[in-house]
Amino acid sequence: LHIISGNTEAYISYLGVINTINVKDGIIFDLGGGSTELILFKNRKILESVSLPIGAVNTTSMFNTRNVMPANVFSDVSFFIISRLEKYPWLKQNGLPLIGVGGTARTVAKIIQREKKYPATKIHNYSYTAQTYCSFFNRLRNTNLEQRKKISGLSSERSDIILAGISIISCLLEATGAKKLITSGCGLREGLFFDYYSKENHVPIIANDILKMSRENVLNLYEPDQQHSRHITHLVLSMFDGWSELHGLRKNYRRLLETAALLHDIGITINFYSHARHSAYMILNAKLFGLTHKEQVITAAIAGWHNGVSKNYFKDRFYKELLSDANWKTINKLALLLALAESLDYTETSQIHVIEPGINKKTATLKLYAQGIPSIEMHQIQEHLSWFKKTFGVELKVQLATAAEE
Repeated sequence: LHIISGNTEAYISYLGVINTINVKDGIIFDLGGGSTELILFKNRKILESVSLPIGAVNTTSMFNTRNVMPANVFSDVSFFIISRLEKYPWLKQNGLPLIGVGGTARTVAKIIQREKKYPATKIHNYSYTAQTYCSFFNRLRNTNLEQRKKISGLSSERSDIILAGISIISCLLEATGAKKLITSGCGLREGLFFDYYSKENHVPIIANDILKMSRENVLNLYEPDQQHSRHITHLVLSMFDGWSELHGLRKNYRRLLETAALLHDIGITINFYSHARHSAYMILNAKLFGLTHKEQVITAAIAGWHNGVSKNYFKDRFYKELLSDANWKTINKLALLLALAESLDYTETSQIHVIEPGINKKTATLKLYAQGIPSIEMHQIQEHLSWFKKTFGVELKVQLATAAEE
């Protein structure tokens, strides 16, 4: 066992958050039983940190808030906490999000999700407004212990210390001026791992691209043929870039398509013949950092349709409530591009090595550069021409480059 200082604990929590949540600037609070670590970071670099001996357990004991918290006691608690936070003027950062680590932060997110009937149980990277928190806080502070034990999302083991915990968060909102809270399911354990891993493998302790890092982990864990997946990704991104005028999608969707393409075949580890829907399920539940919950759902759906549209895959409430009709139209476009790319390496031999997507008047064109005659790929892509016409309203003409053009 190693006893670490408060500042070291703050730094390790910061490592756990900065490598798993795609936020450039923010304030992290790691609220435990006997202390709270506060970390200010900008441009993903830690600027200030402090560990305060204020936690959910010792504050509960100090002010006897296990059962109820009368207004005068709440005033005393608030004065006690705010007076200590005021010693650190760097906390006042109007507009920066407040990122919560620890059991109290996770519990608050769970309760709010249950109240809102949020269609998922994911806590990591779940965000909500300061106004939502204030409404939640005012409701909970007026309950007694027996009432709190019946609240969905609040464990009976935490129901006695939650009032002190949420009071600390309320004071942090006031001290920082934050307008949004983000819940992190990653903290000390993950931070310790990143610290150990970076030293053992001589890699940066803070990942430059957390989405790339996490999807490579998933790819290495489940994908038996990475060469095929990377080739498909190369082809589909060429289409996305070359047909930008045709699909009209924001550039942000490119990284979702890239992720879906890299991971589109991981479901083969479960069952080859229905691997598309298994890939969708695995992507939906994978630890893909750097994506919002909604972006992860979209990525999963793109991969799930890479063998063709099948709405039966996505009858689940999670998909229905998070995605709009406009989202489904976007998914259809991106899944079509992925299906085309899959057709162009149907034999998994990378025979078609370069493609040139283009638009000629009212026709989309796709020139293929290949070694030999890719007859199977040329046949397979015909299967998607009607889908292309239905989606984009134009014909797709596929042409094999001549030897002279090669």
